[in-house]
Amino acid sequence: LGGKLMDRVERTLTCSFILGIGYVLFAWAVLALAEPALIAAFEAKGESAQYVAFYCRYGVVAWVFLACLFVANVSFNNLGFPVLSMAFNWARATLGTLPFVTIGARYGGVQGAMFGFALGAAVFGLIAVATACRGNWLLATGIGAQSRAVPGALGRGRRGGREELGRQTT
Repeated sequence: LGGKLMDRVERTLTCSFILGIGYVLFAWAVLALAEPALIAAFEAKGESAQYVAFYCRYGVVAWVFLACLFVANVSFNNLGFPVLSMAFNWARATLGTLPFVTIGARYGGVQGAMFGFALGAAVFGLIAVATACRGNWLLATGIGAQSRAVPGALGRGRRGGREELGRQTT
């Protein structure tokens, strides 16, 4: 960003999303393969064994979206939008968890609660990805740098304290 090489910023963002998702998919595969060993290691029986199996097979999907949210947060923090990072974390931890988990648990028990958690993470993770990509695009086109007047608003960052992208100083 400091060198105004927005193609590198975009490539870094894309590669970070790929790495985060790839890591979670690898961990998911390991958990799925290790499911019988985990059930045995925890001596889980009956419903407990079903819950462990459900998490190893399906519950890990939430981490795909959480990885995306974490990458988007890093982008927000480094591109001058730290309020967005805080807002997305707060929203996911409250609005993206409480109602989704509560409704999921009501209709599907423990497995429904896990599904609800994953669904809430997906909603806020995908919105954060779209927002991070839009923020990068706004900065790349110069729109974000020219209108950085409202703190925390995407494309409008904070005023003062550092040189704005695209603004020349003499």
